[in-house]
Amino acid sequence: MKPENLTLFEDFYRRYRVYVHGLCRKRFSNIEDVHDLEALIWTEIHRHFDRFQLEDARPLLHKLVTWRARDLYRKRYKEREHFPELNLEDGELLRMMEEVMPTRPRHDERLTLVKALQGENELDRALLFGRYLEGLTWEELAARHQMHRNSVQKRSKASLERLRAMLDATPSAKEAT
Repeated sequence: MKPENLTLFEDFYRRYRVYVHGLCRKRFSNIEDVHDLEALIWTEIHRHFDRFQLEDARPLLHKLVTWRARDLYRKRYKEREHFPELNLEDGELLRMMEEVMPTRPRHDERLTLVKALQGENELDRALLFGRYLEGLTWEELAARHQMHRNSVQKRSKASLERLRAMLDATPSAKEAT
């Protein structure tokens, strides 16, 4: 940007900074989202400053904030489901559980599944993964985890019962019965 345009941009920024902040604040309640949106707006204004050299840039700024707020919302909240991070094995268990559900799980059901899996002991998750996804026998699992075969079976059964109890306790499960 040329030095004379830089001065014009600084004047423009001082004149509309509060206005842009107010527009961004109306779009998002999370202050981090507000700051990120403001950064996007001012970066775009800086990049295309010649388009904003109007007598009153408020209508154009309003449109720009509206468009970029929608983009940011889609990018952060709509297109991506917010679930706790799952490791590969937990993700596979989650997919297997979803496949046996009679209907596609809703957002709250999926979140309950994730929480239920993460609430389980790491060893119990590994046992479930080995038995139901890798197809290992009880003996193979016992050898892998250096446990007695009956202990492996009991832990797996108890884990499945805990998962079932947690899933049955969800509001959507209560509605179905």
